[in-house]
Amino acid sequence: SSESRGTQAITGGIRGGGGWHHIMTLVCFVTVAALSFLMAWLTKDIVNRPFWMIGAIFTVPTLGMFAAAMMVEQKTSAMTPNTSRKSQYLVALIAVLGTFAVGCLCDIIYQRTTMDQIIKNWAEAYPPEKVYSDIVLMVDKSTSLEDNGMDTANRKAIKEWVNDMDDKARVGIVVFSGHVHKEVPINALSENRKLIGNAVDVNTEGYTNFDISLYHAFRLIDDAESGRAPGRTTQIIAITDAEADLYPKVMEAYAQLARDKNVAFSIVHLAHDVPADNPLMKLAAATGGTGTSVGVSELSRYFEGIQNAEEPDWNTYYAKLRRSGEVDFDLIRVSDPAANLLCGIMLGLEGLTIGLCLMLMLSVRGQKRIQPLISVVMAAIAFVLLKVVGPGIGPVEGNPRLEMQQWLLEGISFSLLGIVFMNRNNRSPVPTPRAWKTPSVAESSNDFGGGSNDDLW
Repeated sequence: SSESRGTQAITGGIRGGGGWHHIMTLVCFVTVAALSFLMAWLTKDIVNRPFWMIGAIFTVPTLGMFAAAMMVEQKTSAMTPNTSRKSQYLVALIAVLGTFAVGCLCDIIYQRTTMDQIIKNWAEAYPPEKVYSDIVLMVDKSTSLEDNGMDTANRKAIKEWVNDMDDKARVGIVVFSGHVHKEVPINALSENRKLIGNAVDVNTEGYTNFDISLYHAFRLIDDAESGRAPGRTTQIIAITDAEADLYPKVMEAYAQLARDKNVAFSIVHLAHDVPADNPLMKLAAATGGTGTSVGVSELSRYFEGIQNAEEPDWNTYYAKLRRSGEVDFDLIRVSDPAANLLCGIMLGLEGLTIGLCLMLMLSVRGQKRIQPLISVVMAAIAFVLLKVVGPGIGPVEGNPRLEMQQWLLEGISFSLLGIVFMNRNNRSPVPTPRAWKTPSVAESSNDFGGGSNDDLW
């Protein structure tokens, strides 16, 4: 009846009134959590995720959140009983595109500016290993060295040199006079240092035979070919006080062999100048080596100038690190202070975008609008989890307090952005007045002396 309909309009439950919207909170959180863990798992093995992927990590859960929110809200109308659905769709679209744009923009800024500095900082903290060329020492032990008092100084200079060199430097030695006294194959000094020291301590005897010593030096080079740095020149350094007695054809054959094997031959002649037409000087010139005459007192200084390692080309090294994927410089994973700052800005903007759009989509006049604050707080907690409690797997490692796989940490952190605590609409719609009806005498007579027509609205 018209009377009963009017009574329902006045006393019936008001759709949209009440406290927190628990159903929407639960549905949105479960949806965002599931999609956040999925995106983190799908991208966990991708090193240096590209900018569009960083954007998608936030966009996919956001799309799920707004789809779930609209689905629940349309079924219940508990949030916006008098709001157009078209405007809600528009705000949801803005939210999805906004989160994608924020993620992409922050990562592009990181890759164009901050990432370059992070790579340089990391490279300086962990420089590339030096690439060493192989060295074969040819040490003359003829009696003339002992007679002239040079053998002791020679031994001392060689030992000091090998003791000061890096353990990874590769050095071999041939100790000779008329025959080969000792030889030590080319290997890292961590293994060869003591062997070389023992080899140079052998006694002097006999004359000098360069032919046999060169043969053994090239044999050592052949034996060590598999461990040689690609493209590096091997050095043969002969130390003697004798004049060379090599036939021109023998010298030419060794020069060609040296060129074929990328070997540079150098001669260090003690005591006096060596003429340019000396066969060993010609061999040095033909192979890109040097011919040096030094007094025995200057031998240590000569060894100090021998370099068998090159400084890296830093610009090339930076570019290689960036494109090779050897090190993960991902914005979210890296724990460098500059990346942390930019990641914090990104998370804050993502939370603000989600919160504002939820407020616009689900708010009408009279409703408390606290979602932007909640979403930004959740973004701050996500930052603490990612960068403070559990620093990522990036190049500048922190001291994580959470022993957890990175993708799980990301899934937990991004799930927090799915918490929706919008208040239900507290604005009650104005009830439609029921039809006018003249009261009967019984209705108008009551214990309080009658009623007013206004009481019927």
